Amino acid sequence: MNIAIDLMNRNREPSYWGDFRYVPEAIIDMIIKVNKNNKELMIKKLKDFENELYEKEEEIWDWAYKNWDMGSFGEYPKEENYETQEEFEKAEEEYKNQESEYMDEEIRKTPYGGFAGDGIKYINKLREEGIIPSYDETRKIEEEF
Repeated sequence: MNIAIDLMNRNREPSYWGDFRYVPEAIIDMIIKVNKNNKELMIKKLKDFENELYEKEEEIWDWAYKNWDMGSFGEYPKEENYETQEEFEKAEEEYKNQESEYMDEEIRKTPYGGFAGDGIKYINKLREEGIIPSYDETRKIEEEF
């Protein structure tokens, strides 16, 4: 994971949309295939990788919140431009939601955000499809060993 992310970051304009797009899925598939005969080890390795993905996602969101320049959707609403407090609060909430959605889109384009997001989505998809154990099943299996 770290090698793939480092390679993407070394590009002149680091972006997640490219050759590395399916690396998280390939790593997860490899963990499953290599450990298919040892369910406990497979679950441990998947859980460890999932934890790493969440750590990467948290790192990029922390960075984004510290460095994001609010104002992508024009001027922040001003209270004096609204007749009531409720109207202002509604406009403020809409602005924050739009800004957050845009920020999420931009984070998903970064190597860290895209890699982590796609990996987490893929693990959740495999859980929904019953290919890997659910959270509850994983906890039960972990308690057994």
